[in-house]
Amino acid sequence: MITPMPNNQYILSLESASDTLGVALSDNNDVIAVLNYHKKNLHDRLLADITRRMLNDLSLGIDDVAAVAVSAGPGSFTGLRIAAAFAKGLCFGTDRKFIAVSNLEAYAHAALQFAKSLKFKYLTAAISSHKNILYFQKFNVADFVNDKIEMTTIEDFDNMDHSDSLIVGNAQSKVNNNQVIENFARNSSEFIAKYAILLYNSGKFDNVDTFEPNYIQDFIPKTSLKTLNF
Repeated sequence: MITPMPNNQYILSLESASDTLGVALSDNNDVIAVLNYHKKNLHDRLLADITRRMLNDLSLGIDDVAAVAVSAGPGSFTGLRIAAAFAKGLCFGTDRKFIAVSNLEAYAHAALQFAKSLKFKYLTAAISSHKNILYFQKFNVADFVNDKIEMTTIEDFDNMDHSDSLIVGNAQSKVNNNQVIENFARNSSEFIAKYAILLYNSGKFDNVDTFEPNYIQDFIPKTSLKTLNF
């Protein structure tokens, strides 16, 4: 049985799977605040600060947050690890719910009604990774059934037939002759927040102790991560 989220059950949502660093807050099934930075290498330096700033601006504290949602990947190794560690730190030792959100699924769901209105058969969520690599996942617009997540090169993705699919995510501009749709051209914490509301209302929570981001590739650490203090 699905129970709608009651008033003042705030969900804090974090997006860090790409160059975008974002924080969003939702309440009573509405996203009430969104803050995104679209620049590389800000995650470890700014995540705690912008979270604190958003809560302070709304006269809230972390104790007012009922759940923390985090982008589960795929995406940047370092970005995913930083946000996952921060989200876990906010949930450990509390009754706060932990929600892992598949970012490709969240991006596709955000554009679902738009794709239906344009009568596309499929939705393809695609995000850039390091170097020449991107991740993508294809969804059937009629029932939102999805294919598996795939990794490929930008060139191979560009050579695929996308004529019956609406492409969303920050990799849509990588496809030659593809129309860039501004509302879905950049990754955003708002997409994570909207999907987190659905997962919260469906009682789909994750185990904070065992959660690991969906890296797709094997993780090879390059540098140590800074400690985020909230």
